[in-house]
Amino acid sequence: KKVLLVCGPGNNGGDGLVAARHLVLFGYDCTVVYPKQSKKQHFINLKKQMEDVNVDILEEMPADAKEGKYDVIVDAIFGFSFKGEGGIREPFGSIIKDMVASQ
Repeated sequence: KKVLLVCGPGNNGGDGLVAARHLVLFGYDCTVVYPKQSKKQHFINLKKQMEDVNVDILEEMPADAKEGKYDVIVDAIFGFSFKGEGGIREPFGSIIKDMVASQ
Protein backbone atom coordinates (compact mmCIF):
# COMPACT_ATOMS: atom_id res chain seq x y z
CA LYS A 1 0.00 0.00 0.00
CA LYS A 2 1.12 3.53 -0.79
CA VAL A 3 0.86 6.05 2.04
CA LEU A 4 1.31 9.82 1.79
CA LEU A 5 2.01 11.56 5.08
CA VAL A 6 1.74 15.35 5.19
CA CYS A 7 3.69 16.74 8.15
CA GLY A 8 3.71 20.17 9.75
CA PRO A 9 6.56 21.77 11.69
CA GLY A 10 5.25 21.00 15.20
CA ASN A 11 4.76 17.97 17.39
CA ASN A 12 1.91 16.60 15.26
CA GLY A 13 4.26 16.72 12.28
CA GLY A 14 6.86 14.88 14.34
CA ASP A 15 4.30 12.16 15.00
CA GLY A 16 3.77 11.90 11.24
CA LEU A 17 7.52 11.49 10.69
CA VAL A 18 7.64 8.70 13.27
CA ALA A 19 4.57 7.06 11.73
CA ALA A 20 6.23 7.06 8.29
CA ARG A 21 9.30 5.33 9.64
CA HIS A 22 7.23 2.67 11.40
CA LEU A 23 4.96 2.10 8.40
CA VAL A 24 7.99 1.47 6.19
CA LEU A 25 9.22 -1.12 8.66
CA PHE A 26 5.83 -2.84 8.29
CA GLY A 27 6.20 -2.93 4.51
CA TYR A 28 4.27 0.17 3.42
CA ASP A 29 5.52 2.43 0.63
CA CYS A 30 5.63 5.86 2.29
CA THR A 31 6.18 9.35 0.94
CA VAL A 32 6.36 12.34 3.28
CA VAL A 33 5.45 15.92 2.41
CA TYR A 34 7.35 18.13 4.88
CA PRO A 35 7.28 21.72 3.58
CA LYS A 36 8.20 23.68 6.73
CA GLN A 37 10.96 21.63 8.26
CA SER A 38 11.79 22.39 11.86
CA LYS A 39 15.33 23.44 12.73
CA LYS A 40 15.14 21.72 16.13
CA GLN A 41 17.59 18.86 16.56
CA HIS A 42 14.87 16.37 17.44
CA PHE A 43 13.16 16.93 14.07
CA ILE A 44 16.48 16.85 12.22
CA ASN A 45 17.10 13.44 13.82
CA LEU A 46 13.64 12.21 12.79
CA LYS A 47 14.26 13.31 9.21
CA LYS A 48 17.61 11.47 9.20
CA GLN A 49 15.91 8.32 10.50
CA MET A 50 13.43 8.48 7.61
CA GLU A 51 16.26 8.95 5.12
CA ASP A 52 17.96 5.89 6.64
CA VAL A 53 14.92 3.74 5.71
CA ASN A 54 14.62 5.36 2.25
CA VAL A 55 11.44 7.39 2.82
CA ASP A 56 11.02 10.03 0.11
CA ILE A 57 10.76 13.49 1.69
CA LEU A 58 9.17 16.19 -0.45
CA GLU A 59 8.63 19.90 0.15
CA GLU A 60 5.39 20.05 -1.82
CA MET A 61 2.52 17.78 -2.74
CA PRO A 62 3.46 15.24 -5.42
CA ALA A 63 1.68 15.66 -8.74
CA ASP A 64 0.29 12.13 -8.56
CA ALA A 65 -1.55 12.79 -5.27
CA LYS A 66 -4.57 14.11 -7.18
CA GLU A 67 -4.53 11.04 -9.43
CA GLY A 68 -5.41 8.62 -6.63
CA LYS A 69 -1.96 7.01 -6.55
CA TYR A 70 -2.03 6.78 -2.74
CA ASP A 71 -4.16 4.35 -0.78
CA VAL A 72 -4.03 6.50 2.35
CA ILE A 73 -3.19 10.14 3.12
CA VAL A 74 -2.24 10.92 6.71
CA ASP A 75 -2.83 14.49 7.93
CA ALA A 76 -0.09 15.27 10.46
CA ILE A 77 -0.10 19.02 9.81
CA PHE A 78 -1.69 20.64 12.86
CA GLY A 79 -2.35 19.44 16.37
CA PHE A 80 -5.33 19.93 18.65
CA SER A 81 -4.22 23.43 19.70
CA PHE A 82 -4.54 24.82 16.15
CA LYS A 83 -6.92 27.77 16.05
CA GLY A 84 -6.81 28.80 12.39
CA GLU A 85 -7.63 32.41 13.16
CA GLY A 86 -6.96 34.57 10.13
CA GLY A 87 -6.97 31.59 7.77
CA ILE A 88 -4.46 28.88 7.07
CA ARG A 89 -1.09 30.20 6.00
CA GLU A 90 0.78 28.89 3.01
CA PRO A 91 2.05 26.44 2.08
CA PHE A 92 -0.54 24.54 4.13
CA GLY A 93 -3.60 26.19 2.62
CA SER A 94 -2.73 24.86 -0.83
CA ILE A 95 -1.64 21.50 0.54
CA ILE A 96 -4.96 21.01 2.34
CA LYS A 97 -6.83 21.88 -0.87
CA ASP A 98 -4.74 19.28 -2.72
CA MET A 99 -5.49 16.70 -0.03
CA VAL A 100 -9.23 17.33 -0.35
CA ALA A 101 -9.02 17.15 -4.15
CA SER A 102 -7.31 13.77 -3.94
CA GLN A 103 -10.27 12.11 -2.21
